[in-house]
Amino acid sequence: MQNVQFRCYVAWIQNQKLTTFVMEVYYLTYYALACFKEMLTLEELKNLNRIAIVGRPGSGKSTFALKLSEQLDLPLYHLDKIFFTDHWVKQENEIFLTLQQAILCTPRWIIDGNSLKSLEIRYSTADLVIIFILPKWKCFFRILKRRFKQRNPKIDDRASNCPEQIHWNLIKYTWTFKKRILPLLKELQQKYPHTNLVIINSDDQVCSLPCSQKLEKI
Repeated sequence: MQNVQFRCYVAWIQNQKLTTFVMEVYYLTYYALACFKEMLTLEELKNLNRIAIVGRPGSGKSTFALKLSEQLDLPLYHLDKIFFTDHWVKQENEIFLTLQQAILCTPRWIIDGNSLKSLEIRYSTADLVIIFILPKWKCFFRILKRRFKQRNPKIDDRASNCPEQIHWNLIKYTWTFKKRILPLLKELQQKYPHTNLVIINSDDQVCSLPCSQKLEKI
């Protein structure tokens, strides 16, 4: 029913020739409210065995994934650790997909990372997908801060010899993340309605999650 209402509203927006920005804001708000209205309880969440976490760089998703893994006692996997080899060299795509599929075949996991081209295989398999779309300015600030801040040694999210970097591709990826993921989310939500989806727009929403009752603010 929600998807039908959404499609009707999108059609109305297109007929009115309103901007893409308006459509994006409505979609983000619509599904965020829908997901939080039907929020899983903490006990229900503990029965979920496969959780995918995706989001803008600097949004705090890896920190959240670590704390969630500790609370739910689920094994944590970071995609960047298999997407890149030493010195930030990209893994061959076939090898990356094979390694990712091997994780997905296990019965219990939290997978932290984006790789939007392969998001569908995680989305279709996950019990819950959490998307972090925090404001760009906040993510850029955190990216800059972590460049000079000592990393949490518990966050083992990259291959060896991969120090923190700030470069144009990272800035561009962060800036355009919402524009690229929103159409993909719409498609995946309609294609796999059984997957629970939660969209995070702020740190306050992170703390409002049932699984965050015992978690500190990121």
